Amino acid sequence: MTGAEVRTPRVSGAGPTGVAAACLILVAAIGATGARPIGGRALSATPARWLLDLNTASAAELELLPGIGPNRAADIIAYRERVGGFRSVNQLSRISGIGPRTIRSIEGFVRVEGR
Repeated sequence: MTGAEVRTPRVSGAGPTGVAAACLILVAAIGATGARPIGGRALSATPARWLLDLNTASAAELELLPGIGPNRAADIIAYRERVGGFRSVNQLSRISGIGPRTIRSIEGFVRVEGR
């Protein structure tokens, strides 16, 4: 393999949803770096159906996001339950410990849909 090394997150005990989330985050990360598949074009954008929905994502799925660990994932779920769901990704800024830098690092991996 030439170029950058790609590491996949270890998802122990995760069901199909967690593994799918890890795969889509990997695909999105490759697209964000401009990496090209062998003989192919660079990935241009992550299709919306591959993005994690902040209103339905599990804690395990949220932990796959850059800068989100177990405590922050629990905070996201608690906020979601308290307010009845997210209306926008920027609402994450209302959660203690999530600022503009974190939002910028995950905004390409998440969406807000189901409420």
